[in-house]
Amino acid sequence: MTRPKIYLLTPPRGDYLSLLPVLFQAGVDLVQFRRPHLSDRAAHAELKSLLNIASNYNIPVFVNNRPDLALLTGAGGVHLGASDVDPQQVKECWPDLQVGATQRVTDPLVKGADYYGAGPVFNPFSKQLDCEPCGWEGVAELLDRTTTPVYAIGGITYDNIKGYPAGLAGVALIGGIWEAANPVHEVERLKKALKD
Repeated sequence: MTRPKIYLLTPPRGDYLSLLPVLFQAGVDLVQFRRPHLSDRAAHAELKSLLNIASNYNIPVFVNNRPDLALLTGAGGVHLGASDVDPQQVKECWPDLQVGATQRVTDPLVKGADYYGAGPVFNPFSKQLDCEPCGWEGVAELLDRTTTPVYAIGGITYDNIKGYPAGLAGVALIGGIWEAANPVHEVERLKKALKD
């Protein structure tokens, strides 16, 4: 069985670019650029820096909410939430752009997505919930309903990673890494836990 990937979302605030090389070496497999407080110009510049670093490690980069920014910078994909543009329409316009979509485990399956970001699994660090956490049981139920790769998200940490369901493509983390005392050590621990 293939090890689930570690999908890192950028922190809401603060500098993180200098830490990315060691995080990639420690085991981060994908990264999502999500910096909503930045202006378009600042986001473009920062994303170009991120892409430059990620390219040295062959790490795919997804852009949150913004197909235009992904296309403008040459990022590999975009992640779309429930209130964003329709994934199927994006895929029809740009078939080569990888499109991820937020998927609540009890909702009808989102069409047009190359992968689902499923959750929240637990109470997330980064935002208020608009639905109840689904737990690993809810993620397992979604996996039974689809062949589209599923990445679990929402409050995932080393302490609650045990019990993740078979067939999971990966785990997406924000606070579980950035709120840790040592983010690099946390990635290493998560990578080991995902092999066990």
